[in-house]
Parts: sequence; C-alpha cells; structure tokens
Amino acid sequence: MGRLVLLGGTFNPLSKAHDRILRFAKRKAGAKTAILLPTADTFLTSWKGFKESDILPLKTRLRILKRYCHRHKDTLLETIEAEGKTSSTYDSLRFLKEKYPGQEIFFIMGSEKIPELNRWHESERLLLENHFLVMRRHDDDIPSLLLLPPIRKYQSHFHFLNAGEDIQEISSTKIREALKKKDMKTVGELTFSYVIDILKEDNII
Repeated sequence: MGRLVLLGGTFNPLSKAHDRILRFAKRKAGAKTAILLPTADTFLTSWKGFKESDILPLKTRLRILKRYCHRHKDTLLETIEAEGKTSSTYDSLRFLKEKYPGQEIFFIMGSEKIPELNRWHESERLLLENHFLVMRRHDDDIPSLLLLPPIRKYQSHFHFLNAGEDIQEISSTKIREALKKKDMKTVGELTFSYVIDILKEDNII
C-alpha cells in the first residue's frame, strides 16, 4: 500500500510554512504524493469567524495553489471542499480514499487543533478510521492533549512531528497584516514571489 499526505487549510494565502510542513510531513511519512485541500469560504466565516474583508478571493487562492502544484509535480490539488462537494474533514477523507484506492492517507494538522477535534463532524469515526501527522505548536503539552476525549482512545493514530521552531513565526495571518501595511519586504520573507505576482495580477496589491 502506498502513502500520501493531505494538508487541508484556508491557504489565505499560501505561505512558506505550508510548503515546509508539507515537504517535511511527506518525507517523514515516506509518501510519494501530497494533496492540498483548500476549505470553502463558509468555513472561514462560520468556524473561524473571519470577516469577509480578511478573506482573499477563492479564485486567487486556487490560482496560487495551482501554480504551486505546477511547480511541485508530486503535489495534487483537490477542490472538493471549496466546490461544496464535501463539507467536513471526515467526508473529504472518505471521498479521497475512494478516489485513491490502495493509498494510506495521513492527515496533517497542528497540535493546537487537538482540543477541538471532539467538535468535528463524525469525530469518533474520523479518529477511528484515519491517521494524523501532528505538527507540534510551541509549548503544547502533548501528553495532556492525548488524554482528552475522544483522542485518548486513538492515541496510536497520532504521529507527532517537529518541523522546527522557526516555522512557528510564519503564517498567512502575518502575510495579510504585512499586505495591509504595504510591507512587501515582510511579505517576500513569508511567501513566494509567484504568490506576490498572482496577488498583483488579481489586483489584491
């Protein structure tokens, strides 16, 4: 059975951290393929509480991800959530397992998401049926997090990784803040030149 890693997220916009996490997780899992799974705008507004003014246009975010995949032939783009074909991580994973038979899928997530897993759709089945690559965030107390219900029943399904402390300082939020300040030096440090090119082409900056 082959392996692939799956990174879901808002990619609002794509950052260098997304790339590093994906490459690191792919290597650690021994996977040949990676998948990017952008979420729908409704997730940003309803779950994350984003204001619409803080959300880059979906078409722009997808253009950036398509460019990324063009540059990295081992990475695929799945837009099932963005297009409304699925509306939860559990449903997306079921869909992708059927689409990629014979592949063991590892879902990448940050350790800060562990306390909220019990609120995710079909959380019990999600944890039972899947494996997770968890990126440690700062000083998160991992042993304590693993005692939280329902995670404690499925501890063997969680594989913890440390991609380095410096990666913690890179985020899409900081990119957006720098864009508002027209601080292009910082933007250039946090994301890629082709991302900036697309933002300019789409009149975001």
